[in-house]
Amino acid sequence: MSDGAPYDKSIQASANALRELTKAGEKSGSYLTTVFGPAINEVAEWTHEFVAHKREKWRDRKKWEEKNLCDILSQMAINAPQDISQIKSLPDRLQTRIIEGASNEDNHIIQSYWVKILTAATNSERNFDIGKLHLKVLENIDEIDVLIIESVANFLINRDHEIVVLLGSDIINELKIDNETLEAHMFHLTSLGCFRARDNSVGLLIEHSPYYDISVQTEYGTYDISALLFSIIKATHNRPDLKYAISRPKDT
Repeated sequence: MSDGAPYDKSIQASANALRELTKAGEKSGSYLTTVFGPAINEVAEWTHEFVAHKREKWRDRKKWEEKNLCDILSQMAINAPQDISQIKSLPDRLQTRIIEGASNEDNHIIQSYWVKILTAATNSERNFDIGKLHLKVLENIDEIDVLIIESVANFLINRDHEIVVLLGSDIINELKIDNETLEAHMFHLTSLGCFRARDNSVGLLIEHSPYYDISVQTEYGTYDISALLFSIIKATHNRPDLKYAISRPKDT
């Protein structure tokens, strides 16, 4: 960072993508205004500085938060519908929180999840409404959490049966992590509402328990996919055709 070259290159790339985004009266400018409304005023000053390439001032301030947000906004603009009539605004009560949360994320894998979910939430054709629970997940997941979610998503989308069980060992082999790491992240994702933990110690059999679409069975327990995670998977993979269902216990 001493010569400023990587910083300048990254700033330049985001600034180029944002130039169209901030043109008043054109599609990109209208997109930004439609999506964020009044909340965008909070970042208008530094957005204009960003596009004006005032890199020396930025280097002095060292505010990578602005760059993080601009990276996400520019990718949203790239993925925005061509028909601006299909663009809808984010909920007023969440706009400031979204700006703050996106500004704090510098991991490109998690940034891509912000982009996918916000793009879905601002497209009226996608039938997805973002809420506080979705933001809670975005604000608190790390890279391994995302990879676990993606493993579940791929298994859900490619499943051959109405109800299937994803083995934790398959995730471990795919991500090259150990049992304890998987369990720690499953517990974390459960605390965020992505799964419902089931107590295996009482001897419940998979086929005799009500659970959501698919379950993840680890060495230490079984986790049922929640409606929240299901909605995230539908949004991030643009699969509105997926139907969420809860199985019912077999008659005994």
